[in-house]
Amino acid sequence: MRDKLVKVIIENEVANDVDERISTERFGMLSNEIVSIFPTEIKETYFSFSFKRKKDGTWAKIGSGKLYRKFYNNRRDMRHSGLLPSKLCSSQSNQTIPIGDADDNELAWLKNAVEPWTDVVRL
Repeated sequence: MRDKLVKVIIENEVANDVDERISTERFGMLSNEIVSIFPTEIKETYFSFSFKRKKDGTWAKIGSGKLYRKFYNNRRDMRHSGLLPSKLCSSQSNQTIPIGDADDNELAWLKNAVEPWTDVVRL
């Protein structure tokens, strides 16, 4: 029954936009609502998070629980089936690099040159 409940909740959350993200705050609110409706349930079954230190020394929230896993497993499945763009493609496609006037000559050179490679890489 828990899996069915979680499935219905996640489907409802992404009904308007399958690419929409759910924040950790929203996961927390949803798990609180479940516990308020079903008092014998445990909030952490549906969502909890911990902190993990990243390589750069900052901290990241690491989510867990049935709601969290269902949401991210659905996203992974949609990416694999082509319904959502991959993480790499979506982050690169929205990236813009400003080019100033000083870069025009270098840009023109790069359009026509492929050698010497050390000059290409430097630009």
